[in-house]
This record gives sequence, C-alpha cells and structure tokens, in this order.
Amino acid sequence: MEDELRELSKEHLNVKPREYSMPDEHKIDNRISRRDFLKSGAAAAVATLAGSYIPKSAQAFTGDVVEVPPALIIPEIDGQYTTPVENLGRSILGKEKEEEGWVYKNEWEDARLISFYPGFNWVHGISNLRIKHDEEWLYGIVDFISDEEINNTDWCHVSIDIKNDGGNLPQTDDYLFAGEWDTRGSPKLSCYMRQGAGKETEFDGWSDTLKMKDAFMASSKNTSPDSDVEHLIYEFKISKKYFSNSVAGMSLSVLDSSPGMPFMVWPSNEPRILWYQPSAWGDIKFLPIENKYAIHESSHVAGLATATTVAAAVAAYKMKRRTYLKSLPALVLTGCL
Repeated sequence: MEDELRELSKEHLNVKPREYSMPDEHKIDNRISRRDFLKSGAAAAVATLAGSYIPKSAQAFTGDVVEVPPALIIPEIDGQYTTPVENLGRSILGKEKEEEGWVYKNEWEDARLISFYPGFNWVHGISNLRIKHDEEWLYGIVDFISDEEINNTDWCHVSIDIKNDGGNLPQTDDYLFAGEWDTRGSPKLSCYMRQGAGKETEFDGWSDTLKMKDAFMASSKNTSPDSDVEHLIYEFKISKKYFSNSVAGMSLSVLDSSPGMPFMVWPSNEPRILWYQPSAWGDIKFLPIENKYAIHESSHVAGLATATTVAAAVAAYKMKRRTYLKSLPALVLTGCL
C-alpha cells in the first residue's frame, strides 16, 4: 500500500510522499481491511496527497437532494440487472400503470437515476445509482460500470441519517450498510452494518461491525442496460423501519480495489469526510406513492441518451485506465440474504 501511494504521488502530484506507519491489521486480508483503510493513516495520506483533505469542522450540508419515486416493479435483490421483468411482482401502483398500457422492460426502469462522482481527482471510474421505494422498503442498485474485476475488499457502502440532523460524527440515528467482497478462495460477499455511537470511537464514531438487520445486499459480476461488458453490480433494500419521516440524509460509496483504486461517491465530497461526517451527506426525499409521482415511460427516451453517454464514457475510461488484475472465473453471484 505504501508503494502504491508513493507511485500515485510521483505520477499525479509530483510532491514528496507523506510517510506514515500502517497498522498491522492492514497487512492481513481480513474481510473488513479496506474499511479499516478509511480510518487509518493511509486514508489521511491519500487525501493529503490529493490536496483534498478537509478538516472535520469545515463541512456543511451539501444541498444534494434526490426525490425517490414510488416503485412500480418490486425488484429481486439478487445482484443482477437482468432478472426477467415478467418474473417480478408489481406494486399496487405498478399494476394500475400496467392496466393503463405501461410496458416494463427491466426491474429498475421505474427508479430515479443518480450519477456518482470520483472520490479523488486523479483517478475516475464510472458508476450510477437507481433508487425507488414502496411502503416497506427503500430499493437501490449500484451499476459500477468501470469495475470489471472482482478484487478482494471491493465494497459498496450505504449510509443513512434517519433524523437528517447531520453532525461531525455518526450519531445513534445514523447507520451504515456494507457489502464487501472476499476473494480468498471462492469469491463471496460479506455483509455487515454499523450504528453511530455519538462519540469518538476506534472507527471514527461508528460502532464495531454488526450483523445486518432489516436490510439486504447482493452483488454479481454481470451486464446491465448501460454496458454489455460484465462488471460489478450491487443491489440493496433497506427497511422503512430505519426512516422516521419523508426526508433522510444519505451517502453512498463504491471502491474498486484494483490498481489505481477508483473510488466513486455520492454526494460529491472527499471519501474520508463522507465516511464519518453526516453533515456532508446528501438528502433523499420519499415521494408519495401516488400516480403522478411514478416515473413516466417517456423517461425511457432520456434513458437512451444516458446509455449512449455512458457507452462513450466507458470507451474513454478504458483508454486511460491502468491495467486491471486478471479476471476471476466467469460470472460470480453472491448475496447476504
């Protein structure tokens, strides 16, 4: 890891690399080692080298607000974008729209599309989120288009602030839901959650890992409507038990652990800040489950333009990206259900 940081410094920043001591636990590939990376001296060193480290007290609310539409199609949380839509359930509203003549092509076409941002300015990936809700669940799918290999400690983090009250450390109403790949042997996704402690802890205000409760996550290496090249996809659903009103704070991040470490986030901010500071998160607003808030089928036309734009971005990305690690065998599908 130290060698990698020095190389990044030489290639991208041309400054003297900061020296730090890596804790012993980071020398072992345990299932949450990459998570520990964020809280270690390594994370601070990366941020400092990038010229983007910001003190805890310097951040305020970002102003990013996403309106979450009502679900028409009930997704299957299996880590795939290709579940046949005829095999999926419909919400009451979805049945009504189908009776009106709406035709569904995939399980996420009724969701809001959100683009991720690069966590660090010297290496970019390509990723987006689609999100929707019903009476019981918040549903989401992260399409990490540029991550074409499953590497040890690739991850997806979803953090929520129930009361949307911000703070410089995670409070007891803040939760983090995580899926992290373990490739020591047969690749599998390890899932866990954390709760805010409301005070300084070993994990920057987060509790130790907890068993995921009333939430589910799954992942696979598969294709999607935006790319016919297999890449990492994460699907999740989080119970509405974690949401006390129609607006909540939220942040998401995905890490590609291949050389170069593409790190994609929402909202736009430095990853270490998003890790522990709810004040830097964006907002999600649950729209009422009513006909007028359903994603209209005319949005599929816009989706075609989005797919074209994504395809062009993928082509440009491949021209500039570093060489990735060798592929793991074929399709891998795993979840924490």
